[in-house]
Amino acid sequence: MPRNNKSTTNQARDTKLVEEIKKTHCNTSLKELYENHSALVVSIATRLSKKYSNWNITQEVIDDAIYIVYRAAIKFDSNRKTKFSTFLGNETKWAFLNKCNKIKNQNRNVNQMGTLIDCLDLSYEKTEDNSDTIKSMFEILAVHPDPRIFKIFKLRYQVGKKNNVMPWHLIANRLKLSAQGCINIHNIGVSFIREKLSKEGNLC
Repeated sequence: MPRNNKSTTNQARDTKLVEEIKKTHCNTSLKELYENHSALVVSIATRLSKKYSNWNITQEVIDDAIYIVYRAAIKFDSNRKTKFSTFLGNETKWAFLNKCNKIKNQNRNVNQMGTLIDCLDLSYEKTEDNSDTIKSMFEILAVHPDPRIFKIFKLRYQVGKKNNVMPWHLIANRLKLSAQGCINIHNIGVSFIREKLSKEGNLC
């Protein structure tokens, strides 16, 4: 069979499989489509890993290959006259880059949190830039067995007026504790955050 005819046949088969996946989420069709194009996913992920020097993400993309094929099938529009393999290649690229960005953002968040807990009570200000970091900090504190820690951090860093923290004496009045007691509990929270990040290998 001439090469062009074979390519046309393959495209037609891809289109049929895609339509079956869209209509009935057919596992048999998905398996065939995956087997036809898994090598493409591996090839693109490997090429990108060399460019971005990140082999861990390559393995993640390869492990997610069948999901990437499924997602590409659901999004594919045959009316645009684009080959499914081309569309899948782009989806694989975006899957790789999205994972890169996610890790980059996580690392930035960790670095910001390390800086943030170093300057708590010294030069802290609530800003749009550290809002995600503060959110992550509260997620860590939410599992601490002493609920006073979460309350103190919330009052100190979220309820305080404008960009300023709430003064210790006001926190003490709300919780009916001494100001020094609130500071001590707060410092336990800081140590808890540091310990959590250190165990995960995210903080030196």
